Amino acid sequence: MFKRAQHLSFCLLMLCHTAQAACELSGKVEADGVPIEGAQLTLNNNARIMASVSTKNDGSFTITYPQPAPTAPTVHIQLSAQGYNDDLRTIARRTDDICPQETRLNFSLALNSSVSPEGAAPGLTIYIAPYKLYGTQDLQLAARFNTELPEFIFHKIMSFKTSLGIHSDSGFGDVSIEKLTQPLSPAQGSKIRSLGHQMGALAMVAGEMEVLPEAPNTMEVSSSIKPIPIYGDLELNMLVIEEMLPTAAVRPSKIGKKLHDYWGKQAIIAYVMQRLAIHQGSWSATDLNELNQVLIAVKSTLRDESDPFKNIIDKLQAVIEGKRS
Repeated sequence: MFKRAQHLSFCLLMLCHTAQAACELSGKVEADGVPIEGAQLTLNNNARIMASVSTKNDGSFTITYPQPAPTAPTVHIQLSAQGYNDDLRTIARRTDDICPQETRLNFSLALNSSVSPEGAAPGLTIYIAPYKLYGTQDLQLAARFNTELPEFIFHKIMSFKTSLGIHSDSGFGDVSIEKLTQPLSPAQGSKIRSLGHQMGALAMVAGEMEVLPEAPNTMEVSSSIKPIPIYGDLELNMLVIEEMLPTAAVRPSKIGKKLHDYWGKQAIIAYVMQRLAIHQGSWSATDLNELNQVLIAVKSTLRDESDPFKNIIDKLQAVIEGKRS
């Protein structure tokens, strides 16, 4: 009798295990070709949450959930991401299957209809996508560099501004540097521009770094900066900055000194462009003089006529002079 009870208990356990067999669903979430990190995927069955997961930094997800019951075979999927419309899907098991046949679903999100088609209100934030690392398998190096990079760039921009004698009350002192979670390739020019416009960014930055085999203590860093503001038919082109930086952890202020002045120049000129683009009403002589003085200060740092910023500074100064009449 005892052995029979044991056998019965074993069978019940096996049936219970079978009833709880897990199903799996994987896929990727993107918007306009850009991976979306942190999107929330929730699976419901018979008004009960079965499982939930967030997408990774490359937009991918894998979610494990209990098999749906024969009496309620439909699984409802809700995908939510801030700033985008929810995406709702359903998958169902067949009566002769344990799990639904769909094991992979990809999602392409659309901007929320409540978001203005003109994009977010312009701000003074520069967004930096994670840089890709080549030449080494040291993932900690890549993580540390991407964590520290915003501070490096912030120190460079602020020190360059100070060296020009630009006053803090000009408004440019409110610039900030923020990290993006989703990776971007410098080759995705139109997508970078679109994303920056949606976020009201001052500029978007994407790049890559490589540890050189002949100099393992040095990284070759390539940064592509795309300023977002547009004034009339004037738009700043994407600028590529090539730099050599140490692989060792160093104070942000020290690294900032090693960075190219182009960081500061590009940020300040983008700021002037934005001020021109968002200004409402008539201009005062004081405001126009302030913007012109900022451009004069940047122009004084140009090395020669071939400097990539000379042409755009000349055009912006012409715009400012045209507003005096």
